[in-house]
Amino acid sequence: MKGDTGAAGADGEAGPRGPEGQPGSPGSTGSRGPSNGYYFETNSDKPFVNGETLGTIELPAGNYIVMGKLWLDNQDSTSGRAIRCYMKTASTEIDRGKSGLAVNGGRAADEQVMTLIGGTELSTAGEVALSCDVYNGQPETPVTPPNARWTRLTAIKVDDLARQTP
Repeated sequence: MKGDTGAAGADGEAGPRGPEGQPGSPGSTGSRGPSNGYYFETNSDKPFVNGETLGTIELPAGNYIVMGKLWLDNQDSTSGRAIRCYMKTASTEIDRGKSGLAVNGGRAADEQVMTLIGGTELSTAGEVALSCDVYNGQPETPVTPPNARWTRLTAIKVDDLARQTP
């Protein structure tokens, strides 16, 4: 005949640490991340008037951070100029800027750098364009148009694009 099971005894002391195991086999290579860069540049002087496109980038569908930069130079020695520049897709304005240029006289005030930046989502392949116009309350066509030079347009494809507004 067998008696009742007794109470469990106290845990014993931990044993010594065992030897280190062998390294595991390498994992498979993950997929490439979503980042691609696209770039347009020109160093030429390009006179512009109303809404003239100064640079474009063709992009596949996706989400992008887009940056544009131009050096604006007033060529008119009799009148200052108000310049508006836009960075946009076929259907969406991404960013805009406005700058006042002094009368051309060899001074720094008749030249300025404008930088535009923003994010955009393209549901299909499309174009981002950088354009400028001369504006004095309304678009105008000056006899001596200003120049854009050292124009740059850059797009970086990103996986997610989250817009935050105040």
